[in-house]
Amino acid sequence: MIDQERIAPELQDLSEERLSVLKNMLLAQAAEERNAILDAETRETETWLREEESRLVAMIDSIMEDARKRAAEIRHRQVGAAEREREHDMLRLRNHLLAQTLEQLQQACSELRNRPDYDDILAGLGTVALATLPGKGTVLLRLAAQDAGIGPGLASRLSDPEKNVAVVFDPDPAPVSGGLWLVAEDGAWRSLSDWSVIVRECSELVARRLMAIL
Repeated sequence: MIDQERIAPELQDLSEERLSVLKNMLLAQAAEERNAILDAETRETETWLREEESRLVAMIDSIMEDARKRAAEIRHRQVGAAEREREHDMLRLRNHLLAQTLEQLQQACSELRNRPDYDDILAGLGTVALATLPGKGTVLLRLAAQDAGIGPGLASRLSDPEKNVAVVFDPDPAPVSGGLWLVAEDGAWRSLSDWSVIVRECSELVARRLMAIL
């Protein structure tokens, strides 16, 4: 029969020896992992320091370049101040003359109502506008409140049966001082030929004329 009391201490010694070996292995592995982590962190720190140093140098270069540009701009402003002031005064003069000229043009358009051929002028505007009508159908004509009396006759003159274009006078006044509005009955087309629109379209031409003489 096996002596259990004699074998138990031997097993206990064997287990303690294995635990000691395992413990040492774990400690060694932990030490290796710690060293690997330290090495990785050291490399990351060195990389970060190099990147920060590079970024700092680039920042300093950018600041210096910006300072040089600002210095050059200041010198340029000092040298060209008189010329720019002259150009600024000229621009203000052009803008003033442009506004004055357009105001006079608006007034001249409004005074067309006093001419005996005012009906013909509006008929000419309407004919030019209707030339851009993409199709056929009914077109509503709106005028300024002061011109309501000539609306029906003007609509009749602008109608073109050959092209199947019927112009109908809309008594609802257009919010304009003169000229005319033409709007397709379905709203798909419109032509605004009131004095404000015409003057606005002339503004670029007037501006070019002013620039040519000033």
